[in-house]
Amino acid sequence: MNLAKKALLVVAGFILLAGCVLGGWIWSENRAVEGKGTVRVVISAGEALGQTARNLESGGLLRSAALFKLIEYLDGGSLHFPQGTFEVPLGLTVLELTHWFKEANPVQVKVTLPEGWTSRQIARLLEEAEIVPTADFLQEVSEKSAEGTLFPDTYLFPLHVTARDVVHRMQENYFQKTRALAQGMEPGAVKRNLVMASIIEKEYRLPQEAAIISSVFWNRLERGIPLGSCATIEYILTEIQGRPHPKRIFFVHTTIPSPFNTYLNKGLPPQPICNPGLTALQAAFHPATTKFLYFVVADPVRGSHTFSSSYVDHEKARELYFDTFVSKG
Repeated sequence: MNLAKKALLVVAGFILLAGCVLGGWIWSENRAVEGKGTVRVVISAGEALGQTARNLESGGLLRSAALFKLIEYLDGGSLHFPQGTFEVPLGLTVLELTHWFKEANPVQVKVTLPEGWTSRQIARLLEEAEIVPTADFLQEVSEKSAEGTLFPDTYLFPLHVTARDVVHRMQENYFQKTRALAQGMEPGAVKRNLVMASIIEKEYRLPQEAAIISSVFWNRLERGIPLGSCATIEYILTEIQGRPHPKRIFFVHTTIPSPFNTYLNKGLPPQPICNPGLTALQAAFHPATTKFLYFVVADPVRGSHTFSSSYVDHEKARELYFDTFVSKG
């Protein structure tokens, strides 16, 4: 046997040996990690495949981050995985795990934002649901001046999404819902209607009364009469001063110096006092045609009101309410 043939056999032997070693390594490292249940894995935006693989290995989901990367490369996988939080099942081989991620969707949480909530109330709900930290959400709301445009609805959000994405989603929903209402209006007029809607939202309980309450406030604005909305006083007490929600508004509360105090100041507050729903928004943009300047609760159980055009009639309605409900308390 000449030297060339010997060299060829040696090389072939090394290749065969390397193949056996590699095959044994792949067989050994591909084995599933024993266990049942799932492990929560967070993949950050822009996270490299190598980092994801190391996180899976350190989380006890696979034996070899290197094999995971190798399979992904050979399979034409992306260098980055989709961001999000995943509930990854235990007991999968590395090969099975790579296939699992191709079909997996991030964990999503359903949250419902009630009509009339403030950004602080929404922030607490989102943090409790592990969607976004309160501080991050409030900072984004402040930077975007988003109060009032966080549309109340039911949303599905991935866990640990960015505050920017959450606020953007809510605002997009708001603009979509109000596009027809605001069509052809100047931005300043749209904002005035939004602020008005936020007040109406906190004042009405019966949907059929929302447009009538709207007419009262617009009529008062036209006549230069302060709105006198208790909802703005509640906002000052709870959102600005951080006090508990009052059971009743007393005269002393209406004397608090604040640009949001619609008993002391004429015109609208400088910004929305909550995030109104569609009923209040429609009422603000399309108020009923009335001459009413006042309203007072008629039935606190039903949430109905008595509307009046004169102060004399309004006082009679107030006395009737106090005699019927408050004094018998």
